[in-house]
Amino acid sequence: MKHITIELKHTPTEPSPMYLGIAVGLNSFHFPGCTLPAWDRSYIWICKVDGKIAGFATLRQVWGEKYGYLERVAVLKEFRGNGIQKSFIDIRMRYAKRLGWKGVLTYTTADNYPSINSLMHRGFSIYSPEYAWSGREMLYFKKEF
Repeated sequence: MKHITIELKHTPTEPSPMYLGIAVGLNSFHFPGCTLPAWDRSYIWICKVDGKIAGFATLRQVWGEKYGYLERVAVLKEFRGNGIQKSFIDIRMRYAKRLGWKGVLTYTTADNYPSINSLMHRGFSIYSPEYAWSGREMLYFKKEF
């Protein structure tokens, strides 16, 4: 049985350069060529499996609104299939509720079936934002609390 832990390691009010660096490294490995989000306004969770870093996930408040944005998530290939992505979704939704936000938003590519399934099983609905911030070819999801 694997020992999986997911912990909040970086917040806008209590920044952690070490865990921010881990997230930046995992992001660069998982999303090569993508620009880095402004994580100084983000909450960052780190997942470890048997003491080894397995992935990260971020959450931040959408500017001017009371919604959370499930900004990035990455699970290294060797740790997939353990329910880590679903746990990351659940943890970030609970945290957004605790912060008093109205709901959460996110997006994924149209061919990312594991993410789409995880979001749909967690009660997210596909929606069309007024401004498609990541392009019209993406699928956008929203969940109200």
